Amino acid sequence: MNKTFRKIILGLTIVFLILGFISIPTNSAYAEIRTIQEGENQVLYQSRQKLFDSYNRTWQAIAFQRITSEGKEPFTIRLAGFPGRTEIDHSQPLTVKMPTGETFYAKDISEKVFVDKSPVGNIGQYNFEEIISQLPNTLAVVFSVPITDGKNLEMPVSPLSIQEWKEVAQKR
Repeated sequence: MNKTFRKIILGLTIVFLILGFISIPTNSAYAEIRTIQEGENQVLYQSRQKLFDSYNRTWQAIAFQRITSEGKEPFTIRLAGFPGRTEIDHSQPLTVKMPTGETFYAKDISEKVFVDKSPVGNIGQYNFEEIISQLPNTLAVVFSVPITDGKNLEMPVSPLSIQEWKEVAQKR
């Protein structure tokens, strides 16, 4: 009787473990593209992702596509870190490093965000219109953010983020 009881307990434990692993939600696979009606003839499509730099500091990456009555604006990615921790060098482009060794450069267009004053040091906005279609769907890339001390912060970007950004960029 003792052996049978142990086998039943072991079997139930295995079943519960398997069911537990199957039902665990994974944040990395969760995607949400927001649609924001900004005006009568203006829509903003947006994706928000969390990225970590080489110092394990959190950044928010906001990819967006704005469509107005005059047409589609360039696809843009905004990177926002915590204030006071990092000063982005807005005179330099964001470098996108591909796993193949290829490199792309995204122009800093932060002056569009801060029309009346200088760009804030912890926020960088970049034009990805020409780059997004060239990013791989199944491999990670690395963003290299230029900072004012002459160095760069490295941020790996997952394929799931890239896939979601491509979906946003294709909105019409």
